[in-house]
Amino acid sequence: MDHSLLDQLAEVSRLPVAPGTVRAVVDLCGEEGLSEIELCMVLGRDPGMSLWMMCQANSGMFCKCQSVSTIEEAVACIGARAAKIVSLSMVPASGGFVAGGVRGMVAEVWARALLRERVAREIAELMGERGVWPEARMATYGVDCALLAMSVADPERANGVWQEEQGGGGCGSMEGLSAGLMDRWGVGEMVCEAVRAGDSMEESDQGFGVVGRIVRGAEVVVRHTMRRGAWRCSERAGSRLEQITGLDRGVLGGLIRGSGAAYEQDLRAWLGSEEDAVRASAVETLARLSIAIHAEHHKVVHQRDELLHRVTLDRLTGVFNRGAFDDRLLEEMERARRGGEPLALLMCDLDEFKQVNDRHGHQAGDHVLKRVADEIVEAARRIDVVARYGGEEFMVIAPRCDYSGAAFLAERLRAAVAGMELAWRGASLWTTMSIGGAVCTWPGAVLQPEQLIAAADRRLYDAKRHGRNCVRIEGPDRVRAWAG
Repeated sequence: MDHSLLDQLAEVSRLPVAPGTVRAVVDLCGEEGLSEIELCMVLGRDPGMSLWMMCQANSGMFCKCQSVSTIEEAVACIGARAAKIVSLSMVPASGGFVAGGVRGMVAEVWARALLRERVAREIAELMGERGVWPEARMATYGVDCALLAMSVADPERANGVWQEEQGGGGCGSMEGLSAGLMDRWGVGEMVCEAVRAGDSMEESDQGFGVVGRIVRGAEVVVRHTMRRGAWRCSERAGSRLEQITGLDRGVLGGLIRGSGAAYEQDLRAWLGSEEDAVRASAVETLARLSIAIHAEHHKVVHQRDELLHRVTLDRLTGVFNRGAFDDRLLEEMERARRGGEPLALLMCDLDEFKQVNDRHGHQAGDHVLKRVADEIVEAARRIDVVARYGGEEFMVIAPRCDYSGAAFLAERLRAAVAGMELAWRGASLWTTMSIGGAVCTWPGAVLQPEQLIAAADRRLYDAKRHGRNCVRIEGPDRVRAWAG
């Protein structure tokens, strides 16, 4: 095997596709409620489309837990919409669907791949092996994957290889390349083995599994009928088919005639589409799909943001809730530790808030909480994190804030709340707020979030004991000593 050539083929950006298949995909894009089965039936008619879809599914761009070896697995892996986009993006931006110098060769390769697929399907049915047909179909296309890739990567060389093969001289330089390319694309071993069976120039059938025998039998029919130009089974071909598949020779003769008639009908529909019209339709459909995806993405982002707000924000006050506070405190402590910066935590509690609820009702209490939350956010710095801790308690996480900064910030918050003018249904309301704070600094602090919270809570208790509406801050040395 020529490994440098294999490397070159593995780098191709697309494979040639039949205009008729692209036209069918465009038509499917206009249908509502399209099932993956219908899409697979269309994509599965084209060797280039099927192989490239499988290559993309195995490329790592999509989540998967195992190798993809069939068109059905590929569409299920990447999704119907992405499969449509991948298939339509295979249409070249200009010129013919295939380079002019290899147009005839690629048409012939398409033709024999389609015939091989038709015959293999009938053989699998007669052998009672319908369950392996998806793998067998991909393998029938895989036999020619190296030649299809070469028609894109090196058209002149592809034409030379094709002429050599048609001249009856064999194609030893290509042997093993298709199986190697399928392996590079991450295809399962069963299909790669079957490709080797169809691609092998040896007469022996030893070591090939049931999928390999199906593909090898189909290849015998392809080579026999396409060279003779007749849908008849010669004595030699019939003997080989019987040896490979174990089926009766008479049955195989009928199989060849039936497959040939269906093949000729399919081939006309497959290749008989105007390329320029198909390209224009494909571009238009791709644009429509892109707009739909953009709109859906915008909707998903909006829904995600709404969900994030519901999960992280307190519904009443609009500040962070308890769960979000726990997460942010852990993040900010870790950030402060890495940067060697101080961090302050302020625990704020409204004084005698129960009296507001008792005298004016819980709706008045809710009104006060919302107003207080707004006032705290307004008075805090932009980098500070404000959260409702529970009931009438609020937390303020203050990054890059040392002892003096924490005392100044806490006093500003206290004064802002004390100076609020509150009213509820004609009645004047008044509230104050006690604040306890704790400051930690790095290096030196070895603290858990709950220890910092406990230190702030202890200082809040001191503020309450000293008459409320005041501030008490724990310095970093005391916090470390207490935590230790």
